This record gives sequence, C-alpha cells and structure tokens, in this order.
Amino acid sequence: MAETSSQSRIGDLVNLLGQLRDMYMDMQDILNGKLEAMKRADSDRLNDLVAKERGLIERIRERDGLRKQLVALVCQELGVKREMASTMTLTELASRIKEPRRGHLLSLSQTLREVVTKVGDTNRVIATVSDVMLKHFGTIYRSEERRVGKACRSRWS
Repeated sequence: MAETSSQSRIGDLVNLLGQLRDMYMDMQDILNGKLEAMKRADSDRLNDLVAKERGLIERIRERDGLRKQLVALVCQELGVKREMASTMTLTELASRIKEPRRGHLLSLSQTLREVVTKVGDTNRVIATVSDVMLKHFGTIYRSEERRVGKACRSRWS
C-alpha cells in the first residue's frame, strides 16, 4: 500500500513540477514584456504586466507550498527522517525512487531550475534598469527644481 501511495504522490509531484515550470515560463514572458514596456516607456503596459506578475506570484507561492508538502509526504513514506526531508533536494529525492518516475523527476527539476535561474537573472536586469531610470528621473527633477526655483526667486525679488 505504501509503495502505491508513494508512487501516486511522486506522480502528483511530477505533475506539480510541470505546472511550476509552466508558471515560471509564463513569468519569464511577463518579465520580457516588462523590459519591452520599459524600453518604450509604456507605463500602461508596464502596470498591466505588474498586475499579472503579482497574480502569478501568488499562484506560484501556493503551488510551491503544495510542492513542499508533497516532498515531505513522499520522504515520510520512503522512511526519510524529518530533519533530512526538510533539506532534501529533488535530485536527492530522485535517487531514492524507481524509474520511470526518477527520470521524470530529474528532468523536470533540472528544467525548473534553469527556468527559475533565468527568471532571477531577468529580475536582476529589471531591478538595475529601474534603478538607473529612477536615478535619471531624480537628476531631471532636481535640475528642474533648481531652474524653476531660480526663475521664481528672480521674479519675486
């Protein structure tokens, strides 16, 4: 019974990892759209994408919580100590299960790792671009503030 339950949960985990991979690929599309919107200074598009990003982040968090629960259950059924289970990677978990689930788990975890890394890289680029833009706008604001301030002082002096 435990073997069947464990195999079923591993199948659920594989399906969930596929969903997470797809969600992160959707996130990458959103982030690419944000970069394009920034290049074009399209604030309406940027706002729409930020709203989509927030919704997707919530769905990813929910799914990742479910992933952690499934991993904990599978580890428990495989006899892994609770302390080890909380830090066990998907690769380590895969080493404890049979084919074909092992191959599926390894493949999806590698693909998911690559997509998550790409999303992280793109987020860092967006943060850098945002920082540069904010500094630039700050410089423009201060310049205009000085110019307008001088004009007002000379007019009323």
